[in-house]
Amino acid sequence: MISFQLLDTRVEVVRDDPVIDGGLRYLAHGASSEVVVRRTIRYAIEGSGPWLLREEGDAVDVLEDPDDLLWFLFVRVHGRVCERYSLAGWSTFHAAVAGVRGVRLLFVGPSSVGKSTLASTLLFGGHSVEGDEMAFERAGVVVPLARRFHLKEGIERHVSGLAPWIDDLPAVRRDGAPVRAFDPSEHGFEWRVRSAPVDAVVCLRAEHGGESRLREITTFEALTGLLGGALNWVQSRSVLVAAATRLARARRVELTLGRPSETLAALESWCGSIDGKLPDTDGIV
Repeated sequence: MISFQLLDTRVEVVRDDPVIDGGLRYLAHGASSEVVVRRTIRYAIEGSGPWLLREEGDAVDVLEDPDDLLWFLFVRVHGRVCERYSLAGWSTFHAAVAGVRGVRLLFVGPSSVGKSTLASTLLFGGHSVEGDEMAFERAGVVVPLARRFHLKEGIERHVSGLAPWIDDLPAVRRDGAPVRAFDPSEHGFEWRVRSAPVDAVVCLRAEHGGESRLREITTFEALTGLLGGALNWVQSRSVLVAAATRLARARRVELTLGRPSETLAALESWCGSIDGKLPDTDGIV
């Protein structure tokens, strides 16, 4: 059996076929969390190809390809948990969360902008990373959804620290290419998920291979970036706007993601210069 925590949910998976054990590592992670577990969802994978997936004893689907099985289970588990949090009033953002020189940062940007590469760069640069893809906000509190960092092919060319482990990481093929899953806790890093406000919002813009730049932005620009990265599971637009407005009261910058080493240096310099005073909200409250 594998067991891991997603927000307030404990996920347990049992299987008949040991052949898929390596793939099941893709689902589980070793992050510790401040969030209290309030329920458990149990899955069973029966057979040895094709595989029957059961959720709480009920048959869900039969899948013939192991990658399809693992990805289907990954999406289903995370979808259940995210919908539960959305129904409880949490707003969801495509965002990574990390701490740089004592400053807790929310990095907001669409899929494929480079959040996982940035999270890996920060981790190997000596900074704490809580999550690489999704975060939830309610009443000013932010908590990321812990999952293994999802790494696309070639990332080790940009984050050299990953190179010794990249070939041994669990992977699922999506669109013909492997997506590998990296767990910091398995490689000597402390991985802890917090439930707390953020000190700054960083809106991400991709310019891969180009120059990394960081600039202060207005509240309106931050709102635009936050709403562009919002995921509307069940909430109205007004609820998402209210969440984005709360987040935009923090410090706010735009980060152009160019060369990873320059990105790291720019963030470290900026976070080291913060004096604790909140920026002006440009009249937006």
